[in-house]
Amino acid sequence: MRFRYQKAYRAIAILLVCGFAQVHVQIALAQQPPQFIARLSSTRDGRPILVNGNSTPVGTTITPGSIIETGADQSATINLDNAILEVGQDTSLRLDFEEGKVKVTLTRGCAVIKTNKGNEGEIATPTETIVKTDKENDDEKAVCFINGNVTQGPAAKALMTTIQTTSVTEGLGGAAWWAIGGGVVVAILLPILAFRGNNPSPS
Repeated sequence: MRFRYQKAYRAIAILLVCGFAQVHVQIALAQQPPQFIARLSSTRDGRPILVNGNSTPVGTTITPGSIIETGADQSATINLDNAILEVGQDTSLRLDFEEGKVKVTLTRGCAVIKTNKGNEGEIATPTETIVKTDKENDDEKAVCFINGNVTQGPAAKALMTTIQTTSVTEGLGGAAWWAIGGGVVVAILLPILAFRGNNPSPS
């Protein structure tokens, strides 16, 4: 009988320990700061970009401190809880974010940060902060950092568009341009040759 009571006491003690442990874990989880999410929402032609050196498809979650890289013919949009980041072509940047704040550090290329009222966005180079969005209003800032030169505002957005247009043109490649040129030449010469064929030379 005594042995049976000892087993019961032991079982109760184990249950109490497990209960206290579960409560402790729940309290610890409740005390952790909320996790803010960034997600790669779109890319040019739906192709992956590099995140921390890894090929990353659309829909992937991005963590604070990640290095974002786009190729010469790529661009991307990243949605955050408190902002939207547009990443230009041939761009490398570090993305840091927390509640109410997003920081973009450009190594090269162009970026546009759009924040809602109550949130602050910052775009910097490795050596200095270039712009910050207005926390009191919805705001948008654009910066390009190319060959050590900084461009911001409407000029930066225009430069992003120029780079994109140029890459589309160059993306055709030399062979494609030769094919287009050759097609134009053939289209011009064929009617001439056909006309000459239907008119024999005078005797």
